[in-house]
This record gives sequence, structure tokens and C-alpha cells, in this order.
Amino acid sequence: MTRRPRKYALDTELFINAFRTPVANEALQRFHRAFAPSADAWHRSGDLLSDMARKDGLEIGRLSKSFANDVLLALSCREAGCVLVTENERDFQRIRKYLAFDFVQPWPGGV
Repeated sequence: MTRRPRKYALDTELFINAFRTPVANEALQRFHRAFAPSADAWHRSGDLLSDMARKDGLEIGRLSKSFANDVLLALSCREAGCVLVTENERDFQRIRKYLAFDFVQPWPGGV
């Protein structure tokens, strides 16, 4: 029996830490080299943000890095077939208007 590869979804906080400290940035870069979101997810995140700007009035110049990372996270979860567990319902509801993906509030399954 072959073992399925693990799927990972990174919380935005890890990206924020990587923007703030060189050590965290290097750790994130190492992780991405091994388990990166696909090139398609990166490109689609830009396309999705562009759609949101055009249709929803999202101001790209005033966009927080964390929201842009949330878009990439949503795309990565959809691509990997993961359900995102997050407390950030507001942003992910906004993203879900443009992208079908699953997310739930903590903690599913009574964990």
C-alpha cells in the first residue's frame, strides 16, 4: 500500500512572521521549496485579486498582505482538496464569492 503524500495548508500568521523576521522567512522559503503552492495557485491568486478589484471595488494598493495570502491559501486548499480551519470567517466569506472552496471555524469534529 502506497502512502498518500501529506497535504498542508499554512495559516496566514506564518506568512506574517516571514515578512517580519529573516529567520522565519528562510524557514518559509525552505518549506515552499519542499511543499510549495503550485505556480497555478500563485497566478490564479493574482487573477482572483484582479477580479475582486474590478467587480467588488477592492483597492489593490491598500490591500493588506495578509488578505493576499488568504487568497493564496484558499486557492491552495481548493487545489489540494483541504478544508481550511480558520477563525477569519469575514475574509474567507468574501473570497468565497469568487472561489468555491471549503472552510470551517475551529474545531471541526469536536476535537
